[in-house]
Amino acid sequence: GARHAGMLSEARLVASAGDTPASLRQELLIAALCGLLCMPLILNFAFYRVLRDRFLLWHALAVVFMFVQTLVTSGLINRFAAPSLAALCFLSAVSWGGGIAAAALFSADFMEPGKLNARHRKALRLTAIWIPCWTAFYLLADGGLRPLAAPLYFMSFIPVLGTFTWVMVAAKRRGSRAVNFQIFAWLPIMLVGATRILSM
Repeated sequence: GARHAGMLSEARLVASAGDTPASLRQELLIAALCGLLCMPLILNFAFYRVLRDRFLLWHALAVVFMFVQTLVTSGLINRFAAPSLAALCFLSAVSWGGGIAAAALFSADFMEPGKLNARHRKALRLTAIWIPCWTAFYLLADGGLRPLAAPLYFMSFIPVLGTFTWVMVAAKRRGSRAVNFQIFAWLPIMLVGATRILSM
């Protein structure tokens, strides 16, 4: 039931005598990262009680998706549950796409007034609709469309990367201070996304 070739080309049989010090250190590092992701959640909800700004809720949602993505792709989730391969694929795709969609909505509401025009904000909001549609296609495509599911899904992120870049450049040119945080925070994720697209 694999959705893309990497499920098979990267598969390995591993005979393990149990946990090694190196594997435990790696899992502890990932668990610490998951713990760090909990802090923005607490802060977002605390700030929302005072500020009532929508961008805090979008950021909280993005952090939840990042938390799930980290648990699933690192394999740490298997310490607490035994999800099926189908469930892992579903969680991975939904958390990746959902995190980027939430980030787009966050960016649309976070930028200062006057630093983006209506076209920029609309493009970000449309991105938050575009991504779930392609994620659903990736997860549900069957028959003759199944071999196209992964290539089209990954290619669907090319306009998303373009939109984020276009918006950040526009905000930077208009002197936005908020965009500096956006660039610093999202550039690594955008590079990972570009790497995933190219590696397809």
